[in-house]
Amino acid sequence: MTLTTRHLVEASATVVTVTNLKRGDVYKRLVESSASGDSKLQIGIVSDVLHNGEAAAISALEYVSDYAGVRTEPKVFKTEDAPLIFAAHAEEVRGIIGDMIGDQQRKIRNLENDLAKLRGVLGELERLSGVELTDPTTITSETPVSA
Repeated sequence: MTLTTRHLVEASATVVTVTNLKRGDVYKRLVESSASGDSKLQIGIVSDVLHNGEAAAISALEYVSDYAGVRTEPKVFKTEDAPLIFAAHAEEVRGIIGDMIGDQQRKIRNLENDLAKLRGVLGELERLSGVELTDPTTITSETPVSA
């Protein structure tokens, strides 16, 4: 008897078009790095939608995570910018933000430990600086030099 294994690869995607954004909506935005050519997704929360009858703009707060840590970055997208925005679910964004919070809490604990060590070294140095220092007693004698 022969066992045959087949791998089926099915390329499919559910296409979701973001048609309406309002204050508080969450999204993912594709950002391409010009330096490395890599792409990454950043999450954002719409803070305001502006429209004057002719042009529209979206202001948002994006959460950027990179080697330096996590930071928030205000963004404004005009009609002609055409950013690559994708739908995100609030629970997904809460999970990502929760992970970012955990990362920041770990970094804070590590920095607090480093700070405690530095304070200990500083305290020891300050204690030593208050000690009266004296020169050691020495004896000077002439040593004969043989030729």
